[in-house]
Amino acid sequence: MHRFPARRTAPLPPDAAARAWRYAVDWGPAALAELSVRLTEDGDETILTGDGRGAGLLLFFSDFELSQTGRYGPEGPREFIARGRVGDERTDRRVIFAPGETPVSEVLAAPPGDDDEPRTPIPDGALMGAVDPMFPILSAMRSIDGGGGCAGDHRVYTGRSAFQMTLRDLGPEMLEADRDWTFAGPARRCSISMKRIGGFRLKSNWWDQDEADVTRDIWFAALPGGTAPVRMQIEWPLGHAVGRIDLR
Repeated sequence: MHRFPARRTAPLPPDAAARAWRYAVDWGPAALAELSVRLTEDGDETILTGDGRGAGLLLFFSDFELSQTGRYGPEGPREFIARGRVGDERTDRRVIFAPGETPVSEVLAAPPGDDDEPRTPIPDGALMGAVDPMFPILSAMRSIDGGGGCAGDHRVYTGRSAFQMTLRDLGPEMLEADRDWTFAGPARRCSISMKRIGGFRLKSNWWDQDEADVTRDIWFAALPGGTAPVRMQIEWPLGHAVGRIDLR
């Protein structure tokens, strides 16, 4: 059984509306991670927060927690904060986005020597018009809510690395529940591809894979309050992982 930590969130303003979802991520039959997502609409600002931590099989290799929050206005991304912990080490970053300007990254916390590792350069001007890594999913949800598809092409900046993220609309399909606690019904399937721009380690780790060998799919469906991701799947030569919405 997948267990999720209790939420600790600040009280919402009286005029704010929020939706929340939980996901279980498995590697085959083994639990891998637990995720929770919260979407808040507060006046002219949208706040999207995702929290994750290792579970099951992954705890044998690494004890980690990750939290990402994006704040958006009518003009697009305003702020992105990523907080991560692996074991006893924390790495926290903040990125400020302003229309017509290059995003600015600030290190909030990092282990000693974290920035000493050589990385591929980010070309001059490559970050102009960039968005944070959560915005493409929010953009797809809004597009589907408006009667469109999920297709989109986004230049993404995490505060350290930059890449091109392309979503391709694969059309509607009937999603079957392969767990008795997850979603089944009509959904829209979208593929996600990545192309690195810069800011990545020069020395590859054993789990790094050529992007041509990686397949990513995400399914969106109508839930109370609007469209939401209901399943995510990534396949690469080392195996495949599936994230399923938990409706219990």
